[in-house]
Amino acid sequence: MGCLLLLAVALAAACAAGGSVGRKTGTGGASNFTAAAMTDTVFAIEQALAEPEHLQQLHKQYERQVQVDPKHPFKRFLWAYTLGDRNQAWAELTKITKLNSRFYWAYLGMGVILDGWGVFDQAERNFSRALELAPRLAVGHALFGRMYLHKKEAGRAVELLERAVQLEPGRSLYHLYLARARQLAGQARLAEESYRRVLDSEADNFAALRELGLLLAAKGQVPEAVDLLGRAAEQQPRACPVLHKRAQLLAGLAERGDEAL
Repeated sequence: MGCLLLLAVALAAACAAGGSVGRKTGTGGASNFTAAAMTDTVFAIEQALAEPEHLQQLHKQYERQVQVDPKHPFKRFLWAYTLGDRNQAWAELTKITKLNSRFYWAYLGMGVILDGWGVFDQAERNFSRALELAPRLAVGHALFGRMYLHKKEAGRAVELLERAVQLEPGRSLYHLYLARARQLAGQARLAEESYRRVLDSEADNFAALRELGLLLAAKGQVPEAVDLLGRAAEQQPRACPVLHKRAQLLAGLAERGDEAL
């Protein structure tokens, strides 16, 4: 699903809530944006960051909304978070927290931006503040855990991502992050379980197919690894590292006289 369509679905879900909020997230009142819809929108924006034209379209959309309703916290957050200049985005999110020190999404957004810059100490402070404001909102635990994954602190990453999965077990992206954290922590069996959980709900998930294939290859489960990497290559035919690894595994099977898949 394209970024714009995903965003439209998220916002439609928010409107369908009829002005109610699934959880309070530091806004101090009712909002048309549910926590689930905002979570979907945040991840849609992350996807759009790799597609400047889509990001610009989203930003213009929110810019028009903010011009009409400049004090709306959610719309102002989304306008700021879709700025292509991430330095400016961070500065605008900072302004939001100065106006409303309990606005969860601004702290979350700053944490993500700082994580992307590798400024982990400041990212940690912002993620921690977000968790203080909404400890039962899974996205905060997931993105905080992803930061520790980037920081190579496997134990803390596993802890946070297990909590995210506990709070929102149906979001496969959290299981993917947890699989990576468990693999980093040397928990190969649990990592395999998490990857398979992703594939149970998204059988064509390229990242899960590729990473589970590589994990099984390292464990010596070569035939299944070849199958998974082949399925991954079907999703992205130009993924040369996947094709090369699969070719190596097939060559190894041939040398042993096994039947290639």
